[in-house]
Amino acid sequence: MRKVNKLLFTSDTLSSEMALNEIIKKFKDITFERWIDKGIGLVNLHTSFIKIAKAFKEDNMIFTRHICPVNMEIDIRKSIEDINIIIEQIDEIKDLLDSGKTFSVQARLCSDIKFDYKRSDISRGLAQKLENLGFKQDVKNPEQIISITNTDEEALLGVSNASYNLSDWCAGECKYRKDKNLISRAEFKLLEAIDVFDLDLDKYKTALDLGAAPGGWTRVLLKHDLKVVAVDPAKLNKSIAKNPNVIHFKGLAQKYLRKNNKFDVIVNDMKMNVKDSISLMGMASKYLNDGGIAIMTLKLPNKRWQTITNNALNQLSDWYDILGVRQLFHNRSEVTVVLKKSNDNT
Repeated sequence: MRKVNKLLFTSDTLSSEMALNEIIKKFKDITFERWIDKGIGLVNLHTSFIKIAKAFKEDNMIFTRHICPVNMEIDIRKSIEDINIIIEQIDEIKDLLDSGKTFSVQARLCSDIKFDYKRSDISRGLAQKLENLGFKQDVKNPEQIISITNTDEEALLGVSNASYNLSDWCAGECKYRKDKNLISRAEFKLLEAIDVFDLDLDKYKTALDLGAAPGGWTRVLLKHDLKVVAVDPAKLNKSIAKNPNVIHFKGLAQKYLRKNNKFDVIVNDMKMNVKDSISLMGMASKYLNDGGIAIMTLKLPNKRWQTITNNALNQLSDWYDILGVRQLFHNRSEVTVVLKKSNDNT
């Protein structure tokens, strides 16, 4: 076992170089070591993980989905013996944990490598050992996380407060359970945005969903007891169309925005180019109540994602304060942006 001071970051595979670029540009005390898997990079830290993690939370790191520390490297063999090899480091792991806080073990195995075990075998074995020593496990809402990533030759293990990892999910891979009333997978994007950006929609009363059909985002808004105006010339799912808290405007968003109604929440997941989407949200800003928020996705073209996203944010800042930007797990060639009406635009 070797004690180290490193950090693993995760991104979408198509955005990995952009994630690395924004990290290297932001932090002078980080040096890149290697890619250990698709979308997973390893960097050396020349300062504390906590300092870096706090900076991540304060700044809009757009393409980095998840981070975790690497406190030790453990040589492994890809055989079932690896589980005991990792557990043998229990004294070192225990010293990194706060006994007064709950924990969870998040393990992952590098793809394209054959292991004689599953990642759940690692999590279960280590968690059981720690529980026998008096530590309390909480899989759903842990206060601290033991992150383990097994590569071809070593297990990279680190311990951190859950709040420092950018996402509570292992590698930032939010996987929501499909329920029978699911209208579209787009719902997962909004659910993830609410979780990642810690949005409290329950305090609002009214919402405008631009480009609502078939109604996935409207359905999520309804779950927060919002009254929703759903704007789209296309049909809504029957369950949404007949909901008494939904008004369906069967027309274009630009036409509806001339009606001068104001809302607490405005959302936009329309499939349109970035320029048009920004222009629409500029119009929409006039109809957002003070203290209200807007949530949108920027549909990115095949090239120049970083430049296009930065330019878009600069334009949006003419009307809004940028609360958060991230390429979420459920985003594909897009990023999710959370906005608040700027005081200069009241």
